[in-house]
Amino acid sequence: MLTLLIGVAPAALGEASCADDPAGDSSGDDLLQQCLSAADGTVVLDIALAGGATVASGGRAVTFAVTGTRFGSDLQYVITGAAGEATIRYRDEEPGRPPVCSATPTTDTAVRYAVSFPGWCFPHSTGLTANATVTTTAGQDVGDSTIAAVPVVLDAVDRRYSDLNGPRSSLGMPAGPTAAGQAGTTLRRQYANGLISQSDAVSSLAFEVVGPHYALYQRMGEEAGVLGRPLSGEYPNWNRNGVTNRFERGFVMTGVNTGTHEVHGPIADNYVFLEPNFPERGELGLPTTDELGTPDGIGRYNHFERGSIYLTPSTGAHRVVGAMRDKWAGLGWERGPLGYPTRGSGLTPDGKAQFTLFERGAVVSSAHGVREVHGGIAVAWRRLGAERGQLGIPITDETSTPDGWGRFNHFTGGSVYWTPTHGAWAVYGAIRHRWAQTGWERGPLGYPVTDELGTPDGHGRFNHFQNGSVYWTSSTGAHDVRGAIRSAWSALRWETGPLGYPVTGETATPDGVGRYNHFQRGSVYWSPRTGGHAVYGAILQRWAQLGWERSSLGYPTSRERDAPGGREQYFQGGRLVWNASTGAVTIVRY
Repeated sequence: MLTLLIGVAPAALGEASCADDPAGDSSGDDLLQQCLSAADGTVVLDIALAGGATVASGGRAVTFAVTGTRFGSDLQYVITGAAGEATIRYRDEEPGRPPVCSATPTTDTAVRYAVSFPGWCFPHSTGLTANATVTTTAGQDVGDSTIAAVPVVLDAVDRRYSDLNGPRSSLGMPAGPTAAGQAGTTLRRQYANGLISQSDAVSSLAFEVVGPHYALYQRMGEEAGVLGRPLSGEYPNWNRNGVTNRFERGFVMTGVNTGTHEVHGPIADNYVFLEPNFPERGELGLPTTDELGTPDGIGRYNHFERGSIYLTPSTGAHRVVGAMRDKWAGLGWERGPLGYPTRGSGLTPDGKAQFTLFERGAVVSSAHGVREVHGGIAVAWRRLGAERGQLGIPITDETSTPDGWGRFNHFTGGSVYWTPTHGAWAVYGAIRHRWAQTGWERGPLGYPVTDELGTPDGHGRFNHFQNGSVYWTSSTGAHDVRGAIRSAWSALRWETGPLGYPVTGETATPDGVGRYNHFQRGSVYWSPRTGGHAVYGAILQRWAQLGWERSSLGYPTSRERDAPGGREQYFQGGRLVWNASTGAVTIVRY
């Protein structure tokens, strides 16, 4: 029986020396010789002669075929050997090539051949297979034997190189030997145009980084840098418009219109969150910059085809996309009034708007356009539930008021107005409508100084303003009360006092001199000479019968007060006295 053992030889093999490829081998150019190093490309053939034959007893010749894979093409070597020589040729070639390997008998019954296979990258899964026929010099057939071959075990780096078609791949020629890797990699080898690095000794996988990707990877520190070890070779982007390499902590990506850029760390984590397999398929697209530092020195960012991701130690990494990014950019990016993003793009619960939150505000995209809210107005908006609250979605950006002193945003359900003195307060619904009728902040009420609030009795709503208030109930509607009239009303405990809620706004008297508000159970009248005073109950009824302020009594000059046997109130032309026993109201003139 004939036994053939094939394995990777040590670098210093003493039994034989091997020449280059046979002359006339069209595949065996200089490039192929460097597929593997000299030591790696040397295969040991241990041939033991059986059947009682010896090397000396007949000058036995051994002919066998070895089949493997050479850069993806199945080729067959035919090796013919004798006691002191060996010739290698390809199948279908003419015999008679010059010897390329010499061999020396190691014992009387065995010959060891050290054969160089130039440019042969051995398949790792099947190893080598061989069949041999042993004949004597006299032509006597000793018998056919099947030779069991020991698979040639290549390291992961050379195996990957072979799979990529060796020197004919985009990697080109090796630029150095296989060596220990950096930062936890097991093996690595550099080539003319790139690198192959074994990432994981357990799985024995190795991946290439080539061309522009490798140039960028080098600048980033290779395995020891921010990207870490490669976890893939180059693979096509999802729409075939470029290629991607995936790394431990990020990506290097090339697009036809974007160039080659890297994404790493928390920004890369955010990038893949919605599309883990092909992040460029998501709302951001391919990167258009590497990770860069922000001008303020605090944050980091990558720009993408359709958005950006910004990162700071305090806010984390968050994306800003599409028209919302354009709005933010128009305000000065992170140096503007909004600051850094704190929550990426999201949908409102009703699905009618998209929003991005920032340190000092928000940008909202809806049917009303892309609008921003920031500063004190944003605080007030969030205090009231943001887009889910009473105010709803912004329909304007923050805007200066016509008087140049304040700022405001209008929303689908109301408005928020801000001044440096009073802060930001919300006005909405019927109260806002009444305030608008009076001229907004330029009218007599001025700016709001509270949000809309509920009244103590639970029946009404109100906003206070610089110069007055607007009160509302479902039965009375919304009416403004201001100035001295408001002071007189508040002195009587507002809506919980004898007057109740206002039923008119402040109105000019028919004589053109005074002002008044009617309330549910009374009125407050004012004139420049008399000030503001409340009139209610039976005294109001009698005064009204006499003709109000146009009567001989004129305007009230005091509030109603206790009197012997009842109540009284003074007017310009006299006083009205109410008798508690009879209910009668009499006039006492001066």
